[in-house]
Amino acid sequence: ALARVWEKWRRGTVAEFWPYLRVAIVNEIRSRSRKRTVADRYARTHRFEGSSASTDAQFDERHSLESALAQLPPRQRLALVLRYFEDMSTEQTAVIMRCSVGTAKSTTSRALASLRELMKDGTDAQ
Repeated sequence: ALARVWEKWRRGTVAEFWPYLRVAIVNEIRSRSRKRTVADRYARTHRFEGSSASTDAQFDERHSLESALAQLPPRQRLALVLRYFEDMSTEQTAVIMRCSVGTAKSTTSRALASLRELMKDGTDAQ
């Protein structure tokens, strides 16, 4: 929240830094709390579905995903990790990758396409 507010303040779009920061922090906490509540509710409703066989399948799928991610070029892997594992916006991803928003989007799109192909190939081989 501080980094986002700082950038806005430097650009001159925030008149009162401290009150704006306080609201941004409160909103960030509320947002994370909401996400955690939804995730916990989902976990509770889906916890007892399936058997140990499905747990093994989940483990295998996760292992396949890790292997496929490792085969991607570093920049594509970075785009996917930032967008989907770190849950960052396209704009935040672009800032970290030091590129335009369009480049971040296209890199993410190409990475997803490559990942799908790698996962499909891994499934066919099994």
